[in-house]
Amino acid sequence: KARHALLTGLAGEATSHPPTPAQELAQSEERDQALAFIRHLPPREAEAITLHVLEELDYSEVADAMGCSQPTVRVLIGRARERFRTARDSRPLRPIAGDAKPEFQPD
Repeated sequence: KARHALLTGLAGEATSHPPTPAQELAQSEERDQALAFIRHLPPREAEAITLHVLEELDYSEVADAMGCSQPTVRVLIGRARERFRTARDSRPLRPIAGDAKPEFQPD
């Protein structure tokens, strides 16, 4: 659920029907935007959210991989999610002029 929310959160609620080609394209673009956003996170937040959401590791596995405690992982992931929500709610992610891939535009 967290992975779905991160990668498709910009589009709203998902349906139980198979996606149309247009929906698949939108999801692909949203995934690219989410990955671009992750690249702009502080390194430890990016590592924690990537391991947990994209690699689907649980908190204890992320903590082991990062060499830190589970509470630290929870804080890092919470911060990354909050930054994502704030960025998503304040303005949509958009492509940089002349860039083929969408990229997060930090303030």
